[in-house]
Amino acid sequence: GPLPDAAVAAAVRDAAGNPGALVLHARGLALADPMAGVAATTLDLPAEAVPASFVDLLGGLPPAVTAAMRLLAVLGPVPPAALTAVVRRGHGPALDAEALGRAAWMDVVEVTGRAVRLVHPALGWAAWALAGRADRRRTSLALARHPRLPRPDAARHLIRAGVALDDDELTMVEAEAGRAAAGGAPAEAIVLMAGAATQATEPAQRARLFGAAGLTAVGAGQMRQAGTLLDQALDLETDPARRAELVSVAATMETLTGQPEVARWRLLGEVERLRGVDREAVGRVLAALTYPDGVIGDMAAAIAHGEEAVAHGVLDGPLAGTVSGVLAHAHAIRGDAAAGDWADRVLAEVAADTVPPEQVGVVTLHVGRSLALLDRGADALTAVAVLEGRIARRGIHDAGAIPVGMRAAIAWRRGDWAGAGVDLADTIARSVASGQRGWRAFGLAIQARILAWQGDLEGAEAAVTAARADIDAGTLALSAYVVDAAAGVVAVAAGRPEEALDPLQRCLATDGLAGPISADQARYRPALVAVALALGRRELAEETRASTPVDACGTWSVGAVAMMDGLLATDDEEAVAHLSAAADAWGASPFDRSLAQLAAARRRVSGGMPAEDAAVAEAHATFQALGAGRLAAQAAALRTDTVPGLDRLGPVRRSVVLAAARGRRNAEIAQELGLSVRTVENHLHRAYRVLGVRSRAALVGLLSGGG
Repeated sequence: GPLPDAAVAAAVRDAAGNPGALVLHARGLALADPMAGVAATTLDLPAEAVPASFVDLLGGLPPAVTAAMRLLAVLGPVPPAALTAVVRRGHGPALDAEALGRAAWMDVVEVTGRAVRLVHPALGWAAWALAGRADRRRTSLALARHPRLPRPDAARHLIRAGVALDDDELTMVEAEAGRAAAGGAPAEAIVLMAGAATQATEPAQRARLFGAAGLTAVGAGQMRQAGTLLDQALDLETDPARRAELVSVAATMETLTGQPEVARWRLLGEVERLRGVDREAVGRVLAALTYPDGVIGDMAAAIAHGEEAVAHGVLDGPLAGTVSGVLAHAHAIRGDAAAGDWADRVLAEVAADTVPPEQVGVVTLHVGRSLALLDRGADALTAVAVLEGRIARRGIHDAGAIPVGMRAAIAWRRGDWAGAGVDLADTIARSVASGQRGWRAFGLAIQARILAWQGDLEGAEAAVTAARADIDAGTLALSAYVVDAAAGVVAVAAGRPEEALDPLQRCLATDGLAGPISADQARYRPALVAVALALGRRELAEETRASTPVDACGTWSVGAVAMMDGLLATDDEEAVAHLSAAADAWGASPFDRSLAQLAAARRRVSGGMPAEDAAVAEAHATFQALGAGRLAAQAAALRTDTVPGLDRLGPVRRSVVLAAARGRRNAEIAQELGLSVRTVENHLHRAYRVLGVRSRAALVGLLSGGG
């Protein structure tokens, strides 16, 4: 609280700027402590370093009195009117740096026994808080240059002072910013670097510092702040290589925050700016251009720009792994076999240790998704394991969640929900530890889907809420798309189509923000068609089907299109044919396959056709094994016969058996499910005993309804 006028006048008159006399006079004051809650760096002094009489005097004073004494000690002898102005109106005389040096030892905040704890930064806090803007600047500058002030505090005071920094001061602030970033305090590092950039005198220095602050903000997930800082750096930067790096990162941030078209035009403009100036820089920007190309869904442009980057020699530099990964992903989305060649190239580059640490996580993502899209589950798992080992050996902690998340996604897809659950928990924990909000949201979104279909709606909704909070904090538009899809699926699983409509429609409206390169596009569209039809919104259902890019995600899109066609068909036989085709396309994903089989069985029954017990039994067994009780009950209600023993097979063994019944060879089954051929053979022979058959032909006959 404010000092009473009489107390201020008496203290100043009697103390005359003498702190010892002030202490004697101030014994009777009882005021609120203006320093409460202020954290400061401390310095402990032994009792012999402080006069005993002074310790005794201080021992009886309340904190408010020592705060008032500190203010006078910092300001030095001043007229009563000037001191009153400081306390009352926040304006007053400039800080006396010499007085600060003499009085530093008197800044007492704690007396324990005969020892005194001194807090140097607190010398300036009272004056800084009470003085006006101009005095605040002088106070901070004087504190920053005090010889006994710790360097981190000096750096902060220099930024607060807002004055032009000389080379030594700039070096000190940069060093402290680097220490803050390395010590897990990115927010402090950003403040120091951005402040130093504003106060630096040379444009090159300012560009470098704004760029460093922007890159630090990217690492901290502060996308909006990062974009502003990177733009400030690009306004000043003239070095081609540095421009290429900064514009690439800025465009990536724009893409992640839902502006891929803006990012694309930014990069195209930079390519033209740098052509004929720096070949390597052009290659760097072309490599970055493949990402918004892919997000927008223009795979041909992504491949063309990636190949041009290769022609510019990008494979000879540190971006080789990233470009190869993007090309693998783009080719895989189009179903091109060339994807495998690029994925192999990526793995070779990682094995040769030529991929920089900060890019190994992105490479893992592209390779894992590429091979999964090609239905090469075994290769995908092998590649992810290789990359995970590289990440662990090189200590790339920020990327640790990515291979685990990819493994979880592959397990989820192939029907191993128990394994996926373990990996998802690990993904979420690693993401929290490394501050990677986007990957935590990714893990929570898959977790929400599994929990919802298994009947834990409360847990599923909590996962969606947590994922959305992560997205909002980082403004990650691409991940928001995935979370909206999860929210819609959770509502569908709960039997509440009216609640599913909004989040699924948001996915449809923002498809261009995520695009096929996110590899989630084919999943929400059939759900939206089903919801729209259930609510009598056939026009929306038809729009959803018509706007689907049929070549977007390989077999996933084939299955999604067939599923939507089946749901929309008005003729029952036509509907069953489309839904059966969807089940075949989704053979590598037992759950999705079973959803199509269940939908086909419903149309058969409604059209007066037999329910095709073998397909319904397969769906029922799959849903039961996955714990999707509500769906299992729906399938059971449609069955008129059973396949004895099928329900007793575990999820992996059942997937092997059902794939064999569809005519898949052992090598094909191994590739689809990520198993060895020997393991497939063992699963089949053990399943024969459970099902009571002796041969593959008998197995096919049993599961097709013929035996």
